[in-house]
Amino acid sequence: MLQKLPAAIASRVPVHICRRAKSLQLQSLREFQDVGQLTCQLQRIQRIYSLTSHAAKESCLYSTPELYDKAFSFREFDEEVEFLEMIFRSHVGKQKGAFLELGCGPARHASLLQQKTGSFAIALDNSQAMLAYAKDAARRAGASVEFKQGDMKQFHLQERVDMVYMLFGTFGHLLDSQSAQRCLQSIHAALKPDGLLVIELAHPADAFDGSLMQEDEWGEDGNEPSQVGTPGELAVQYGKSGDQFDAIEQVLQRTVTICQADSNGKMQKVLSETVPQRVYTYQELKLLAAMSSFDVHAAYGDMQMDVSFCDPDAPRMVLVLKRL
Repeated sequence: MLQKLPAAIASRVPVHICRRAKSLQLQSLREFQDVGQLTCQLQRIQRIYSLTSHAAKESCLYSTPELYDKAFSFREFDEEVEFLEMIFRSHVGKQKGAFLELGCGPARHASLLQQKTGSFAIALDNSQAMLAYAKDAARRAGASVEFKQGDMKQFHLQERVDMVYMLFGTFGHLLDSQSAQRCLQSIHAALKPDGLLVIELAHPADAFDGSLMQEDEWGEDGNEPSQVGTPGELAVQYGKSGDQFDAIEQVLQRTVTICQADSNGKMQKVLSETVPQRVYTYQELKLLAAMSSFDVHAAYGDMQMDVSFCDPDAPRMVLVLKRL
C-alpha cells in the first residue's frame, strides 16, 4: 500500500505538478511503494516544470532586438560567414545553394551569406519583434532574405534547402532531449538529401572543468568593459557567481546583465535576467543525430577550419551533420 507523503514534501508539490506528471506519462503514483523513490520522481517533475516554464517565456533581452544586437555585435560575422562558405564548399561541393538560419535573431549571418554568395537565404525565428528588426536590418544592408516566423522545434518549409545552421548556442535553448530530437527531425525534413546542419555550442570541456559556470564580461568591441564609457555604450556580464547548474537535467541558469553608460558616462544597469541553457556533450549530440537520421560529418573547435575540436584551448563545439 502506498505510504502517505510527509507533509513537508506534499506541501511543495502543487496540483499543476501532479498534472504535469500525468502529461509526461509517468507511472501512476500508486505503483510507487517507496516514499523516497516517489519523492525523487516528484522533484524531477518539478525541475522539468520549472525549466519548461522558463523556456516558454521570451527573454527580455531577446524581445529588445536593438539592445540584443548591440550586446553581441563583437562577433566576427565576416569570418564566420566565410567559415560557413568553406564548410558548404568542402562538404557539399557547390558554390551556392539555399540556406536556412534557424533561431536567426538579427540574421546577420543570413544577410551576409546571401550578399556574398547570391544564394537563396531564409531566416526563421519565433519572435515577432526580432523578425521585424532583422527584416529592417537586411533591407538597409541590401540583402534579399526571406523571413519566417516559427518554432525551431516544429517548422515546415515549402522548398528544401542545402544547409541549415544554428549558431551562438541556439541549440542549447532546447532544454530536453525530446525537444532536441523534434528540432532535428524538422531540420531533416527541411534539408535536401546529403544536406548539412551546422551547430555551434559552448565546448563541453568547459562544463567539465567548471569554466562554463564562470562569469564573462565584455564591451561592444568584445574586449574588457570599461567602468566609464561613451554615453549609450554597453557592457555585458554573461553569467555570475552562484548561477545554478542542474547536473541531472544539464541545464545552467545563466544570468545575463546589460549595463549602459548614461549621459555622464557612468555605467547603469538596464537589464538583468536568467536564461536557461542546456549543456550538450559530443556523444549526446552524436546519438541524437543518429536517432534523427544524421551523421556527424566533422567537428571543429571554433568557427575556423584550422581549429581542432580536440584542441585544449578550443572555445566552441561546432558540429557538421549530414542528412542521411
